[in-house]
Amino acid sequence: MKKGKGKNKILIGVLVVFIIILGGIGAAAVYGYSVFDKIKTVDIDTEDLGIDPETDKKLSGYSNIENIALFGVDAEQGDVGRSDSIMILTLDKNNNKVKLTSIMRDSYVNIIGRSKDKLNHAYAYGGAQLAMQTLNNNFDLNIKDFASVNFSGLQKIIDILGGVEVTITQDEIPHMANYVNSINSFTNE
Repeated sequence: MKKGKGKNKILIGVLVVFIIILGGIGAAAVYGYSVFDKIKTVDIDTEDLGIDPETDKKLSGYSNIENIALFGVDAEQGDVGRSDSIMILTLDKNNNKVKLTSIMRDSYVNIIGRSKDKLNHAYAYGGAQLAMQTLNNNFDLNIKDFASVNFSGLQKIIDILGGVEVTITQDEIPHMANYVNSINSFTNE
């Protein structure tokens, strides 16, 4: 009789662990869906990214290196806005390295269909399509992918990644308290 009770306890223990694991997987799936459901995709013309054939030929030997344009946009969802932050994320699969290069938004560049202008205006004139064309044309790149985030989305990304820790000295506290109060009263956070 005692052997049967021991097997039942083990079976119940295994079932409880299994249910906990399934619950965790389910919770992760729901969370992942809620995050990825907010990602909006944009159709771009991959044949019209301003990639020079000579540049593409030169860079074809680096097939395990991929450049992705990252745009921090000053508009709310649905608006175009300017790209106030422009970076190039380089994934180097050969050396297992990731590089992030910041491009100055006020760089004076040629924008297709326009004259010379600030780089961040390309996004305002034609969205990610024109911004990638402008990067490719002016910097001899072969960028085919991008990600854009507005600043409210950036706040959420920073929070998900654990926030930003700031160290403040005693001398800075009175000044920061005034600044933080004015920001908090404005955003109600």
